[in-house]
Amino acid sequence: MKMIKQHKIDDGQIGGFLSIFTQGMFIFSIVNFLGISALVYQSILKSYMPLWTFLIFMAIGYLGWMILYYSMIMPSMIQFGNRQGYAHGNPIRDDILSLKNELQEIRNELQEIKTGVKDRNRQKHVK
Repeated sequence: MKMIKQHKIDDGQIGGFLSIFTQGMFIFSIVNFLGISALVYQSILKSYMPLWTFLIFMAIGYLGWMILYYSMIMPSMIQFGNRQGYAHGNPIRDDILSLKNELQEIRNELQEIKTGVKDRNRQKHVK
């Protein structure tokens, strides 16, 4: 998706609203799924299998979906979220860059100290 440029249009208000809205809709989707499943069983499958068989198949299907989701889809979503979070105004990234610069300054100072100590030691041995 690197071909499409992304734009910063706010400080996350739209994204926050959509996140809360979609996470809230999750509850409604469970209720909707149960209602549709009951309707499908009642109108189509009732004459072909008993209710317990249908419920067992539904449980196995749901468990299979959860395993697939956990093992393949969730890692991909986390990877995408991490890339997005890193690229768009992440304060942790800014802190890491600041620490990296400070660490480089410390390394430079240590190198200067090491060089100074080596020079003094050489001068002592030459005398």
